[in-house]
Amino acid sequence: QPANAVFSDYSRTGATCTAAADVFNSTGWTVGAALDPAKYFEFTITPNACTVMNLDSLKFLHRVSTSGGAVTVVVRSSLDGFTADLHNAPIASVNTNVNLGIDLPASFNGLTSAVTFRTYIVNILSISATYRHDNVALIGTATTYPLANYYQDLDGDGFGNPAVFVNTCTPVGYVANSTDCDDNNNLVTSGIIYYQDLDGDSFGNAAITQ
Repeated sequence: QPANAVFSDYSRTGATCTAAADVFNSTGWTVGAALDPAKYFEFTITPNACTVMNLDSLKFLHRVSTSGGAVTVVVRSSLDGFTADLHNAPIASVNTNVNLGIDLPASFNGLTSAVTFRTYIVNILSISATYRHDNVALIGTATTYPLANYYQDLDGDGFGNPAVFVNTCTPVGYVANSTDCDDNNNLVTSGIIYYQDLDGDSFGNAAITQ
């Protein structure tokens, strides 16, 4: 198990387990091109309390038997109800182990609740052909935060608005710093000295500051 998060058991739905050593191997996949939403491999990762996950990529080793042909592999997630494809492409080679890496979009940053991934198989040439998974891994971070006041950081400069805060342990969009004097401008923060420029030439008066 990773630090600060929990992987579920790896499971299959709709396909049939087929014996093979130390891999997740199945038959009964979809022969046609239309994705069957009731046939998939699945796992879930759940962050611990007060933990924010940033998931960068999903990786696994997969293989299809010769009789299966160059099947199309589709990966989706629960973030959008398993509607958009994170990956949709034929396997790179038949009857050999292939490592696949899938870069995840920005929507997988700042997660504070569980997310489930499903892998679907279509265009397999025979319902008796096998498709297998092994070495499934998520690459990313799971960071635990203390319960405290965090301040809204609209302009993303790392300095928060002291007037807008939440008491939380999962501060997505909020920071611990509360010294931003203009949270709509990332060029304006506390600790910066500004010099009066009456003539507008971008050169300030060293004697008049704020």
